[in-house]
Amino acid sequence: MKKRPFRVRVSCLLLAVGFTLGLSACGPKQSAGPSESNGPTGGGAVKDTVVIAAGREAPTFDTMNQNWMMTCVSTLLTHNCLVRVGDDLQPEPDLAESYEAVSDTEWVFHLRQGVKFHDGSDMDAEDVKATLEKAATVAQAKQYVEKIASVEVVDPYTVKITTNGPCSSLLMDLTNQQVSILSKDDIDAGVDFNTHVNGTGPYKFVGYTPGDKIEYEVNENYFNPDEKPAIAHMIWRIIPEGSARTIALESGAVDYLYDLETVDVPKLEANSNVEVLRQDSAGLVYVMINNEKPPFDNVMFRRAISAAIDRESIIKVTMNGFANPAISNAPAGYTCSTNDNAVGYDLDKAKEYLAQSGVDPSTVEMPLVYTSDADLRTATIIQANLGELGIKVTLESMDNATWLSSYASGDYTAGIIQLAQRTMEQWVTTLYHSKNIGATNGTRLNDPEIDALLDQAAVTLDDTQRQALMTQCVARLNELCPTIPLYSAIYVKAYNSGLGGANCNATGAAYYHWLFWK
Repeated sequence: MKKRPFRVRVSCLLLAVGFTLGLSACGPKQSAGPSESNGPTGGGAVKDTVVIAAGREAPTFDTMNQNWMMTCVSTLLTHNCLVRVGDDLQPEPDLAESYEAVSDTEWVFHLRQGVKFHDGSDMDAEDVKATLEKAATVAQAKQYVEKIASVEVVDPYTVKITTNGPCSSLLMDLTNQQVSILSKDDIDAGVDFNTHVNGTGPYKFVGYTPGDKIEYEVNENYFNPDEKPAIAHMIWRIIPEGSARTIALESGAVDYLYDLETVDVPKLEANSNVEVLRQDSAGLVYVMINNEKPPFDNVMFRRAISAAIDRESIIKVTMNGFANPAISNAPAGYTCSTNDNAVGYDLDKAKEYLAQSGVDPSTVEMPLVYTSDADLRTATIIQANLGELGIKVTLESMDNATWLSSYASGDYTAGIIQLAQRTMEQWVTTLYHSKNIGATNGTRLNDPEIDALLDQAAVTLDDTQRQALMTQCVARLNELCPTIPLYSAIYVKAYNSGLGGANCNATGAAYYHWLFWK
């Protein structure tokens, strides 16, 4: 039987006081695990490989020192966290068999026994402690552990985590791939985690050929027998051009499209050999603006840019209608989402904001980074839109790794990017809290009011109060307009109809080890 697909259930508080003091969380769902063996296909052959096509490659395989979707995809294959995200977007045990809160600031995690890293060594509480303590020293990971005051090894399979105050987000923070559990021996040895990929996950990393492919093989010792991969080999092919990916699926050269050009959806849906999966998104595609660079440090100038951009045209041209327009500086769909103070498309208003900014548009040059064909189409429309204000936009192609480095360091002006997170708090904190400047806060926004609201929400356990704080925070962000929101995509995946187990949640994440040949 196959795993059921993720459902969209998005709220501002995915982690609420439902995990009350003394309440133990139940273990992961055991139904519908992909335990089927690969069935025979034409001619009686047995398929033991699945080939997945992606338009971009992972800039690194270092699970901590990254904030990139393709690295997270790989990490989900090769590693596990203490806790993972379930099909209802709620946290559920992973390497932890169970856990309970014993006070407002203390959590006890009971680890699964018999779990092994890919190198054959045992995973235990010392590995958890070493991982979480290392994460506190890594720029891209520390936001997920910064509320942890201490990690105590109670016994080889019990860990006690003490937070530095009431913490509403601990469980969800621990689901992030940046805090996937690493081997203490590897940490102590100072290995290069980009090349030494040693996790506990369902697949083992085999090799990477830059610009071509990433290869994995099944972990025969995977601790969860109900989710041990049914497909022995997985290959991710890097095919940058969208139509080439579609042709590869139609011809049988690949089995699954991770990145799908939406213009090809109708013909793929009409193909009896192909299945198409759609999933509403809790993410947001936006133009990230360096708020430290003049004149982009001018709020009215940023609002003028936002008001000048025709989002409906972008959705029509770039996404073939598979998206919803966005004007808020944080995603829609959460209980605490709001469009208060947000700036939508209004060219007359854009000209008013421009006049209020005092900026002479003829003096402005705006390099706009893009990393894919779809982003290029979006960038071309933005170039034309801002040209109506007299702003010169130059289009700059950049590979993922360079773009990742540039926005972390602040060495850029503007670029198109997408972010999806498990909760509104994670989303806003990742992108806008000043503590993350130099890491995930590519906007480099440094607003004391935003920081204070986020810090207060982080220690507020009452759902209603926390949602109110987050709504206030989003309204403030809309006023500041640190990014230019564009749209919320509808995730679309296509795959060989002989595959089962396809899934995707509202953050765009999926468990690819659930795939099986029917």
